[in-house]
Amino acid sequence: MSFYDALMVGTLVGKVSVAFVFGLLILFLLNLPASVCSMLEENHLPRWRQSRFWAVLIALVQVLVYLWFG
Repeated sequence: MSFYDALMVGTLVGKVSVAFVFGLLILFLLNLPASVCSMLEENHLPRWRQSRFWAVLIALVQVLVYLWFG
């Protein structure tokens, strides 16, 4: 195995590791109890105005950008 091949395997492991950590963050945000979220915002807001929705969306975009350009 050449140095370049080893480097490419390392970057693949790094990408998968970062994607896994962001995946855990997304799961945490999705499973966050509504009572915790409702302390900061009202429940009758549409989904696009809730901070949890935007946090999950931004984490998903970060994963996709990192996997694509990383």
